[in-house]
Amino acid sequence: MDLENSIARACQSRDVHGVKHSHQNLIPPRVLATAGERLRASAAELRSREDFEAMHDLLKARIGSIRGVGPLQVYDFATRIGLRLGLRPQRIHLHAGTTQGARALGLDVRGRSWLRPGELPTPLGDLTAGEIEDILCIYKRELADLPR
Repeated sequence: MDLENSIARACQSRDVHGVKHSHQNLIPPRVLATAGERLRASAAELRSREDFEAMHDLLKARIGSIRGVGPLQVYDFATRIGLRLGLRPQRIHLHAGTTQGARALGLDVRGRSWLRPGELPTPLGDLTAGEIEDILCIYKRELADLPR
């Protein structure tokens, strides 16, 4: 599959069974289509990015201003497109869920859009940025219930 098709698939936000990903469930199809059009037009620029963070920043610049597209959608699209390009996040990108999880661990994330894995307590800091992002987001409520 070429990059343009990968971008289109990423922005359609459907899994291999055609089911819309829960993170994008409430986003209207026209918003996803607009994001896909802008990103397909930027395919050459995306291909030229050497790391995930540069590619993520380009996505944010291209689609972040679309009404209905927020930091979580930018991150999700970047991870899907990044898989095609062989790029993985090196930072933990702070969207709503990861921010809640980081705060539950007592981290001060005010004014921050990302964390480095080493800023988190062991053993979390030993995981990849993508693994940490998943844990902070998925287990934000459980992390808040942990004793300090």
